[in-house]
Amino acid sequence: MAPVVWPCALNPSNHILVQELLLHASLGRHRHSLRDRKDFFHLARHISCLKEPCKYLVSAPPTSRGPLWAPWRSTVPRQIVFNRILRQCTDTYTQSSHKEDKEDEEGRRVPVFYDDAIAHLNRIAEELGPHGYKVTLVGALRRGCPVASRAEFLLTYDDDDRIRKHRDNDTTVSHSVHFERAIQGLRASGYIKHHRTKRKIDIHTKQYITLASRSHSHPETLSTSREERQVLSITWSKPQQFHTRQLFLTGPNPFVVHLVLLAHAKGLGLDPCGLYKSQLGFRESVALECERDIFAALQLPYVEPIHRHAYCRVHNLF
Repeated sequence: MAPVVWPCALNPSNHILVQELLLHASLGRHRHSLRDRKDFFHLARHISCLKEPCKYLVSAPPTSRGPLWAPWRSTVPRQIVFNRILRQCTDTYTQSSHKEDKEDEEGRRVPVFYDDAIAHLNRIAEELGPHGYKVTLVGALRRGCPVASRAEFLLTYDDDDRIRKHRDNDTTVSHSVHFERAIQGLRASGYIKHHRTKRKIDIHTKQYITLASRSHSHPETLSTSREERQVLSITWSKPQQFHTRQLFLTGPNPFVVHLVLLAHAKGLGLDPCGLYKSQLGFRESVALECERDIFAALQLPYVEPIHRHAYCRVHNLF
């Protein structure tokens, strides 16, 4: 059975402080004089009898505390107490600030419902649509999942006139510049609150993980005093790869693999970069106007995203 540990002070918050003073009194002979060590002991005994914490020492300089005959008369013990309490207050403030930061980034984060994702989609299209951008919803929410940890979007620059004008001036169109401008525009409008991370899925695909304010236009009646934030994943795609990436990012994976194998059986190539057909040993890209063109090229009826999981169940693709 573990021994019972009794606090050294009447106020539990002074327990560590009293212990430290007693350690200085007993083990500090190489650093402090005998008089200072006695002052350590008297000050520890005095603090152990206090009913209130010693944090009031921070409000006044340590050299002006108490009369000469009081346990606080010696500068060395008083300075040690002052430094210890100041450090405790600093640690408490740091922990509270870290807790607030964690609440800001995690505590206010809420799941994304389907209605929220549609509201985010409309907001992004409203902000970026007039500038030649095109955005669509991908991921589990597009497949009909009612709630997810984040909303996934696919973004591209789809203004043919501006692209043609840019190509007349320069042979290479920097799509990364368009993506950066889109993200900066969303930040400037106040829609995106935090720019969390940027990562590359592969050599051609860039993705931003951001935080956006939750739209309160949905029918949910839960009220909160804090601003709710939701995680948005915005992935960039070149215009000619937009529809195939929409298919691959929507999933589910068994369904996508099934289409890739069917395309291979028909002499076609299907990957996130596009749909290709082999001709005289060369790969020729197939122009796609929408996602339905992929199914038409494979001679399959179009399967709605909400039915793709059931399609996999029926055909034993899992």
